[in-house]
Amino acid sequence: MERLAAVCPHVAKGERAIAWALRDEAASSSDSGWRLLCAAAEVGKIGTEASWTIAQVLEQEPGLAPHIDSPPGTTLQKGSGAAGWWRRWR
Repeated sequence: MERLAAVCPHVAKGERAIAWALRDEAASSSDSGWRLLCAAAEVGKIGTEASWTIAQVLEQEPGLAPHIDSPPGTTLQKGSGAAGWWRRWR
């Protein structure tokens, strides 16, 4: 079974792009620990989340592939243009 990521409603509905990727400890065996947010979402206040498989995440945002196995505690922010993803410290 592929593990799931929590996705903010704006991203899930195709209204906005993924701008932030945060990884926490997995809450269950089906949870990857990843939360994917748009630039408008506030961490902890993203409303009703959708669940995507990691394959769906990478289909939407292939640039996350090199980071998908990053450890819990990882926070990534998408750069503009071809800048890719930047690791942020929390």
